[in-house]
Amino acid sequence: MSLSMNKTKFILFVQGRSGSNLLRDLLNAHPDIQCDSELFKADPNHITAQKINKIILKIPASFVESRCRLSKQNVYGFVLMDYHLKNPGVLIKQLYQSGWKIIYVSRNDLMAQCFSNLLAQKTNHWHNRSNKLEATYKVKITKEELLDELNWWVARKKNEENILKGIKAYHVIYEDNLQDKADWPNTTHKLFEYLGVDPVPVSSTFQKTYSRHYSDIINNYDELMDSLKNTTYQHLIPDQFKAL
Repeated sequence: MSLSMNKTKFILFVQGRSGSNLLRDLLNAHPDIQCDSELFKADPNHITAQKINKIILKIPASFVESRCRLSKQNVYGFVLMDYHLKNPGVLIKQLYQSGWKIIYVSRNDLMAQCFSNLLAQKTNHWHNRSNKLEATYKVKITKEELLDELNWWVARKKNEENILKGIKAYHVIYEDNLQDKADWPNTTHKLFEYLGVDPVPVSSTFQKTYSRHYSDIINNYDELMDSLKNTTYQHLIPDQFKAL
């Protein structure tokens, strides 16, 4: 029997800007768990990485199984997003049917998710560790950028729901399980039980990427809220802006 068949294996199927890096950090703090990052995301500026990635994309299941065999931990997983592969559902179903567990990480606050991603793109400030101070920058986001971002996330979430049909996944929601540090012990305790390892105290130096409210970071925040009126996203407008 291969070494990988003796292990507990899982896919951390995640949405971007949903606390997935924090969760991966917490999981990796357990002595029996190894959770690799985004295995199918290659550096677009690295020619060798791109060539290797083309080969990997032809045999994704074999590749992750080989990564699992190389791991010295009893529990192995990796991060996957729906856009990493042309048809990620095929890989997820294939691994799920062979015994891999699925942990799905999502976020309920669509507006915050959009702003978080747009700000990260514009500032190149993607994550925040406790030893890094948040800059006091301000940015402008156009109406078109916001609508495009909202449409993109809605389409992705629908795709993720379709991928997970018929699959029993453990669902982690950012606002309920990760946003507040006080929830981390309970969240990880349940996940460790799900993965079949003894619960142990774990921690992370990750912090919220943006401590200030988006209205204090985005110069034209009020204008953006006004632009959503009479759109399919008007329900996302905070109450104080709806009557204006």
